[in-house]
Amino acid sequence: MLIDFTCRLIAFRKEHPNLRRRKFFQGRVIHHSAERDIAWFGTDGKELSEGAWNSGWVRTLGMMLNGATLDATDQLGNSISDHSFLLLLNAYHEPVNFALPSPPQDGVWQCILNTSHIETPFKKSTARRRVRLEGRTLIVLMERERNKPALVEAE
Repeated sequence: MLIDFTCRLIAFRKEHPNLRRRKFFQGRVIHHSAERDIAWFGTDGKELSEGAWNSGWVRTLGMMLNGATLDATDQLGNSISDHSFLLLLNAYHEPVNFALPSPPQDGVWQCILNTSHIETPFKKSTARRRVRLEGRTLIVLMERERNKPALVEAE
């Protein structure tokens, strides 16, 4: 089970250049994008404040990786882009409700990994405005276009 889980994570990372960037994140707007390349969020769906970064009580946070800001090209010089991802981490032992920030390309968030579902962690589902993040778990959401069908798990 652990080997299968790890193999699927490795394959997923290989599929997505946004998860294996060759340059450090800048935390700012990159190449005419409306969004920064990386942003950090609290459970209220708003960017983390300086106070939250310095407090000792924050145990849950979100990290958004914008797929439109890769600042990379392929071998032919074509610009590379990818889906945007939102990783939600709960280091606290109790469940936490997390308000989702808006996706950077005006799409919708789709859950593609939820470690609280031990038997089916890769079961895909469309996320609502809020998600319940169980204690000590990770949820990975991927932005998809509004007019595209949701991804479904292959049987």
